[in-house]
Amino acid sequence: MGSSIQSYQTYWYKDETFMSTAFKDYKEGANYYNLIIPRGMSTTYWISFRCITTNNNYCDFDIGYVSLGRVGACAMYFSTSVTFNGSYALFPIVTLNSSLIEGDATSGFSVK
Repeated sequence: MGSSIQSYQTYWYKDETFMSTAFKDYKEGANYYNLIIPRGMSTTYWISFRCITTNNNYCDFDIGYVSLGRVGACAMYFSTSVTFNGSYALFPIVTLNSSLIEGDATSGFSVK
């Protein structure tokens, strides 16, 4: 006899307006949007987070992406045994203390 598990919605989405204003250093007002989304609306890559989207009939297991200036998640596998094959590059995400990042949007950013 099979058993079932309860899945929980963990998907989240942030649009381009949110992304372009949310990544600021609280001390100096530096905008890190250009570090996360360096080519603006043409930046596209997978990002290292996973989540689950649920509905009444199935759930899907997602991986994060950046595309068109926004962050979202794309279904990779559905509980109905369907798979998805996306074509984004992989962009590693590393957490850094903001004091290690210097520069600006005009001249670019660097890590100390």
